[in-house]
Amino acid sequence: MLMSENGGFRIAFSSSPDFKSPDTHNYLLEKRGDFIAWGANLYHQAFVERESTTLTIRWEPTQGLSH
Repeated sequence: MLMSENGGFRIAFSSSPDFKSPDTHNYLLEKRGDFIAWGANLYHQAFVERESTTLTIRWEPTQGLSH
């Protein structure tokens, strides 16, 4: 999630570790609150396009948790 008022933080996703597959996609976080989420088995790379402040949260669900 982009926390600064504005900025430029690009994230690329691919199913291939070399990022040369046709299913590689790029997303640019440019304004406060922009975010992106992804699941397992997806390669990702991050690039700072402009000065930015970001927040990253990694969530791993717990198996067998009772409610």
